[in-house]
Amino acid sequence: MSRQQRTLRHVIGCAGVGLHSGARVGLTLCPAAENSGIRFRRVDRLGSAPIAASLDNVRGSDPATSLGHPAGGVRMIGHLMAAFAACEIDNVLVEISGPELPVMDGSALPFVLLMECAGAVEQAAPAAVLELVRPLSVSSADGSATLEPARVFELVVETNRGQRPFAFRFSSDGCKNELIAARDECCRAGDDDRFADEAARHSVLDALADLALVPARLQARYVQTGTDPHLRRQLLRQLVADPRTWRLAAGTWAGGSTAPQALAC
Repeated sequence: MSRQQRTLRHVIGCAGVGLHSGARVGLTLCPAAENSGIRFRRVDRLGSAPIAASLDNVRGSDPATSLGHPAGGVRMIGHLMAAFAACEIDNVLVEISGPELPVMDGSALPFVLLMECAGAVEQAAPAAVLELVRPLSVSSADGSATLEPARVFELVVETNRGQRPFAFRFSSDGCKNELIAARDECCRAGDDDRFADEAARHSVLDALADLALVPARLQARYVQTGTDPHLRRQLLRQLVADPRTWRLAAGTWAGGSTAPQALAC
């Protein structure tokens, strides 16, 4: 499961329209040094500092994942984060010319295609792997979110009680074949679904995006009932804050974060 950290080979960019603002926005993906993690910088704000894509910086009550910062936050980062996970890109600086990422076609597919055009390069440092050693769970009237020790990274999402859950064992190729093209409900119309279970696949994509906010690759089984992203983020914050539940099986805590004291490898 261990691998080297990766960044993009070349700078690459695109432009699109924000879902909520309706404004045209430019997006540029830049290679970054090892151990720098994924960061966003608002180039429309003079002197704006990069914002780390971390749980500490997630703000707001909107289900969409947004980063807050005094110099200007960034909304709707979920599909891009899922694309980074699918392409196994660890270090990148995202430059954006507005407060909201472009919605593109409502999936992670355009961002994955962009990264494939840029190419990827391995770096000297190993990618961090966080191995769960004790289960964690949170629940509410709207659902539950659980992490269980496992030998691989797996996601199991049951969006509606009684329906068959969608189970996905992580691999880069699997993400590209099974998840990244699944669109958000607001971008689907009529009977033009790309998959018979597109809503379920998109829920797994959303979960993958939030799990990518942990500054290490997870070796655990994630199980979710319902669609409440706040439960998922609550679970992940508990995970990061409690070093008794995990150990770093490879690498170091990514993105320049200060890791809690972890169990020895």
